Amino acid sequence: MLHHLPDLLRYGVVEQVDPALPRVILPCFTVAKTDGSLRLVHDGRKLNDLMLPPPPMLLPPIHDVVSTLLSASFVIHTDARSWFYQFGLATEVRRFFGSRLAGPRGSFTTVQLCSMCMGWKWAPAVAHRAAMVLLPAADGAVWVDNFFVCGASAGDVAARYSAYLERTRLANAVMHLDAQGAGTPQQQFDALGLSATW
Repeated sequence: MLHHLPDLLRYGVVEQVDPALPRVILPCFTVAKTDGSLRLVHDGRKLNDLMLPPPPMLLPPIHDVVSTLLSASFVIHTDARSWFYQFGLATEVRRFFGSRLAGPRGSFTTVQLCSMCMGWKWAPAVAHRAAMVLLPAADGAVWVDNFFVCGASAGDVAARYSAYLERTRLANAVMHLDAQGAGTPQQQFDALGLSATW
């Protein structure tokens, strides 16, 4: 795992911290994707047990998505790359997202996540809600990190796709949970569903 650290630091997915700092350490590992690249996954069960239930996913019924796709004359599909990592975590809650990366001769490097991770039970709901903002239902369909831009003509779908790309560009696809004026750390913990027992 440690040989992935420079990339994770460079892309702002993690930050190196003092080993005593994180409150929760999540085991992490990589899973091979079908294209040969690796997906970083965290075992969030320990953290998930401490948290309130996540909000509803708001996923449309799959038959509605299929119906939307079949009724369109033109469809453009995009799969957001590293979608969960594009959502920053508030500085005050990062200590709940620690990990230790194994190094040579039994050494470890302690990091904490700066972005949402796979394995955290709130991540799919947050990612899907953000996706619905980037691609409203009038322009197509969204399924977590899959975007389907639909239109009746090539010009129609091109215009909708252009608008979707512009919304993504304006948002910079980085929607921080600690937006300016988000309130106190406790309010941020509450917004994330972290247990008040901390």
